[in-house]
Formats: sequence, C-alpha cells, structure tokens
Amino acid sequence: MDRIRVAAPQTEITTDPAVNGRAVRHALRQAADGGARLAHLCEGALTGHAGQDNPYFDGWTVDWAPVRDEIHAVAEVAGELGIWVVIGGNHLMLPLGGGMHLPADVPHLPSRRTAGGQAKSVERLGHPGCYRFVMSRRRAPQPLPPEYQALLDRARRAAQNSTPLVPNSYLSRWAERGSIRVTRVDDQHSYTTSPGKAARETDFYRLESPDVDPNEVPPLLMEVMLGDVEGAAKTTIDHMLESRSARLDPEQTAMFAWFPGFQATRGHAYRQTQAHLANELFRLQFGQLTDEGLRQILGKRGRPADDAGVAAARQFIDELNAGTARVTEQQAAMAARSAMSAYDVGQQFLNRHWQIYTAPPILITCDEPVVLIGGPDHRRGERGGFASVGVIVFPLAPNAVLAMFRDDRRPAPPWELAHAETAELNREILGASARWAFERPTRHFTQPVSVPPAPDPAAFQELEADGRQSSGPSRRRAGPGLMHRTGQSAGGGTADNHIGLR
Repeated sequence: MDRIRVAAPQTEITTDPAVNGRAVRHALRQAADGGARLAHLCEGALTGHAGQDNPYFDGWTVDWAPVRDEIHAVAEVAGELGIWVVIGGNHLMLPLGGGMHLPADVPHLPSRRTAGGQAKSVERLGHPGCYRFVMSRRRAPQPLPPEYQALLDRARRAAQNSTPLVPNSYLSRWAERGSIRVTRVDDQHSYTTSPGKAARETDFYRLESPDVDPNEVPPLLMEVMLGDVEGAAKTTIDHMLESRSARLDPEQTAMFAWFPGFQATRGHAYRQTQAHLANELFRLQFGQLTDEGLRQILGKRGRPADDAGVAAARQFIDELNAGTARVTEQQAAMAARSAMSAYDVGQQFLNRHWQIYTAPPILITCDEPVVLIGGPDHRRGERGGFASVGVIVFPLAPNAVLAMFRDDRRPAPPWELAHAETAELNREILGASARWAFERPTRHFTQPVSVPPAPDPAAFQELEADGRQSSGPSRRRAGPGLMHRTGQSAGGGTADNHIGLR
C-alpha cells in the first residue's frame, strides 16, 4: 500500500499576511526536509483569525492584495519542494445582497512553478462562510478588489435587456446561416430563430429587492458577471474543440468549471428544486407545531400571539401541510443563490476526469445542458447528485461533448461516439430539458420525441435515529401542484411574513 508522510506544522499567527507567509514557508522547508509530501497547516495560518470573538484581532481590516501575494509565494516554494500544502485563512466574499456572498477567487490555485512537469501544490483558503461573518461585524467597510469594483461600475452602467437562459455564444455553435431550431418540449412546437433570441426571459437574473441597496448591489450585477464567465468560456471551448482534448492548465480548468457550474444552476430546474426544498424544510420544521408552540414562536418574533394570531398561523400551517400554500424566496434571492451554488457545483467538476468525445454532427442541447447520468449502479427512478453520478455530460457543439467521469468510472478509448450512441445521448439530453431543446435548423430530432413530465423536484422523509421510517405522521410530500400554487392566509401576506418565521 502506498504511503505518504504528512506534516502538521503549527506556526505563529499574526494579523500580517507577510509575517505569516514567511513562517509558513519556513515550516514547509522543514517539513520537506523531514520527508513530508503533504503539509497541513492550521486554521488561519495565512491571514490570521478575524472577528470580535478574539479581542486580539478586533477591528482588523483585511488588505487582500498581500494575502494573494503570499498565496502565490507559498505556492512557489511548495512547487520547488515538491510538496502539497493545505493552508487555512479567511477568503474574500463578494456581496450579492440579502446577506449572501460569492467567493472572490477560485480557492484552488496551483503553484506557478512545477516539479517534474506537474503542479505540486494547492492552497485551500478558509471556509467561505468566514468572511460573511467578518463583513457583518466590521466597524469599517472592507476595501473591494479593483476587479470587483470595475465589475460593479459596469453593472451600474448596464442597460436592462432580456437575458438568455442559455448563452448566445454557446447556442451559436448549433447555428446554420444564423439560425437554430428550438423545440418546446411540453408540446413539441418547433421553430427556427437566431441563437440570441432563443430562451430569453426578462429580469430572470435581476438582483432587485426592497432588502438590497442598489448602490451596493446593482440589479444587473449577475447578468454582467454571467457575461464575463461566458466570454472566458467561449475561448476555452474553442481550444477544446480545436485540440479535441480537455487537457487544460490548472487555472484555466478552474475558471472554466464556473461555466458549466452556472449552466447547472442558472435555469428553471434548479430554482424549482430549491424552491421545493425550502418549502419542504419549512414544513418539516413548523408543520407539526402545536398551538402553544405557535404562540411561543409568534411572541419571540414580535408578532401578535393572542388567540386570533395563533388561529391565523394555524390556518396557514394547515394549508401548508395540505399543499395549498407554499413558502417562497424573493426572485432576487433565488438569483443570488444560483450564483453562489454555481461556485460549489464547479468544484465538484474539478474532482472528475474530463474527456472530450467526438460524435456525428447530430448532437442536440437544451436549456439544462449539464446532464447527470447515474451509470449502471444508479436507479433510474432516483435523481443523482453532482458528486455521486457516474458521468456528467455537457454538449460543446453538434459534434463534440465534454464528459466528466467519476474517478472510479474512467473510460477507455476510443473517444468517439457512433450514431446509435449519439442518439442515445440525445435522449438523455432531451430528458434533462426544462422547457426548450436546441439543434441544428435542418435537424428534427427534438420535435417528434415526447418527453414525459419531470419527476418531483425532491422529497423529504423523516427517519428514526436507527434509519427506520418514522412511525409518526407522514412528512413526505412532493406533488406537482405544490410547485405551482402560492397560498395566502386569511389575513393576507406571504407565508413567512404572516407567521413571523422569516
């Protein structure tokens, strides 16, 4: 069995990243001299610990430029030594509004220098929730990186327009003479149009809410950010199609992973699933409350806790359990959450083996182009996850597809699909669509194929500690009607406002 020696250095931690960086690099040299191949440093080793819970660091304002410099300096030394390093620290999170933030940097950065032709170091910065706490407790505002400030400025100047759910630059790969074929999967209505006019919706990504300051978070911030991600991805896809290879340098791979990450979270299917999960979690948490329990919660929330208030709350809980009312997030919150989730989904792609397959030029794509295929050991009646499915496919063009395999499912050559295999893959892609499927305008694969209704987005089932199903009242509910009805209590107002459980 292969073994490696792991070092766990304990370095002195200050509020100065340069001091911390020097201590870390000294520790790495000592670890390498001792034969270690992996060094795992402590939490906050690079940036220090922030927050008022630690008086020594109270009031500390983070300057992120030295942090980035020290990251690269540590990676440089790790590459020279041929050692892997895991290092803790705070990670800058950019505000998206509503208390939600997005990581400013990709958290896995390879060393600039390599040993033996391969990158030998990776750094891991903190846990993303750390800076969210820091931002809420700082006495002085944090300085924003110039790149993010420029992004904000562009978002403030951007003009409102309908936004495609699938990027124009991506759909253009299926275009002939400026047109693609679009098929509505629910009724098989098919027509041709330009890629820029397909699958467009107005305000779908707009970050506008009474709870969000438009000066801090411009309403069109996410649309501008999507444009930047799409522009960078176009160049990468061009390279993969030309080389017929998914071999990219580590930083290019990390940046491109955002693109399919966004495609997996930016559409209707993801929002429907998240809305259903939020509703089910709310029902599981509050659906079995007694009247006395409702009275206590209403009192804690500063809402009327008299008999009339409890009766109104009880009416809503009963409607929630019956499926005639639901709890929903604001549109801006759902849009921001999809951006946050794209980062996490992209990380899952980085853990997979990437392979480009060529195919006859008959591949289709759809408005949910990141397609999860469980594999032989996965039951077709269950939804797979980004970490668990055997392969995730992402069509790149009518004649090429990116396949991302789980490590234990690595394929063998040849990297070519026959006509029959391509047709089978087209059925998987069509089955993953939410509303629209796309193909070359001269093709008609998507039109005659009937797509059954999508399965319920999710379901919860309460279990006992030993894994047995609970003998109490059933809490499993995932009916399609639940996703299309928004209930109000007799007193008016949305669910969370009325019962005071926001």
